Amino acid sequence: MHSSNHIRNILVFFCGLFCLLEFCFYISGVLFVLLVWGVDYLDFNAINPSVSDFPMRLWPTIFQYISKWWGDPKLFGIANSLKLWGSFFAPIGLVCLVAWNLRHVLIDWRPFKKKESLHGDSRWASERDIRKIGLRSRRGILLGKDQRGYLVADGYQHALLFAPTGSGKGVGFVIPNLLFWEDSVIVHDVKLENYDLTSGWRKKIGQEVYVWNPAQPDGISHCYNPLDWISKKPGQMVDDVQKIANLIMPEQDFWYNEARSLFVG
Repeated sequence: MHSSNHIRNILVFFCGLFCLLEFCFYISGVLFVLLVWGVDYLDFNAINPSVSDFPMRLWPTIFQYISKWWGDPKLFGIANSLKLWGSFFAPIGLVCLVAWNLRHVLIDWRPFKKKESLHGDSRWASERDIRKIGLRSRRGILLGKDQRGYLVADGYQHALLFAPTGSGKGVGFVIPNLLFWEDSVIVHDVKLENYDLTSGWRKKIGQEVYVWNPAQPDGISHCYNPLDWISKKPGQMVDDVQKIANLIMPEQDFWYNEARSLFVG
């Protein structure tokens, strides 16, 4: 059943491709006529049109013009030759552009699909599945490794990791990503183990590394005070305070509004 569906899908694909190419060639012929002779050439006798020869008489396919050009290119001249080949490639290029943007949808599209099993069809991902969902990127979140290389998710997806205490989450995931991830990152590092092992590398690649540890016994910690951004100019000071208050306590309930007013005051 699976092989028969596969053959049917291939036949549908080639039939659709043939119809699409025929449509492109037909549109190319119309486009060439419009570029060379204008809309008037597409006029026809609406009272008594000849249904049999109307499409080919008024809107020939592009190959009829290409065959004439091939016989005597000088007959067309440079300008019409450019219009001819531009008309030929324009619809095909447009279709290719649309197909490229919809490539993931087209790859997954199957008019004849295998029926789902009663007990499910779950399986391990193949290399094609891995590349299809973009897990062979050069930059991103380092998820793991298999026989063919690293599994890297490009972009800004969410990753959720569940593992018991002492199972190697830090060594197997956090630390490798702190050494692999090149963009900004915030780490909840209670024991400062990740900082000790990776801060040197992140400084080496040009990043600024800060440790905010207000519970440090010796008081050594980076700090951040949003009030430092407030201008000392009297005219700008109130506006800066209001902006910071809106950031810290956004518009919500009554108590937040009153707290913001108290803060501004």
